Amino acid sequence: MPIELVPFQQAEFDTYFERLLVHYTADKIAAGNISPENAAEAIRKEIETLLPQGLQTPYHTYYHICDQASGDKVGILWVFFDPSERRKMAFIYDLEIDEAYRRQGYASQAMLAVEGVLRAQGAQKIGLHVFGFNTGAQALYRKLGYQVTNVQMAKQI
Repeated sequence: MPIELVPFQQAEFDTYFERLLVHYTADKIAAGNISPENAAEAIRKEIETLLPQGLQTPYHTYYHICDQASGDKVGILWVFFDPSERRKMAFIYDLEIDEAYRRQGYASQAMLAVEGVLRAQGAQKIGLHVFGFNTGAQALYRKLGYQVTNVQMAKQI
């Protein structure tokens, strides 16, 4: 089941942005990185600072991950790459496969496809962040050759 990466249109970005705020806020709370009080407002400010021009913010690209055979949109991928950046490092901000399509190889295919896109743009390395509780994503990235570069730890007291 080959996939295709299809860039977002504005209306799709608007829908994604609102969903991102909800999911990212929940993940940050679950990881203990932010308290629930005012979390939604703080996350909205964080994302709006990162994306001051929304979909048009330079160097950020948003893709639907589409199954080529069925045409179904099976997930999304948000990538950042500034080709003038000295280290030539891209960053994956978000990879999400819709629940009905998980564990079918779509995430692996999307990551390999975006590697080709980024390589053609001049990227030499790809970074990403994974929450500590997301062991499934960690396993996927290890399988694809990603290595841990930093570990941040915390303890509730």
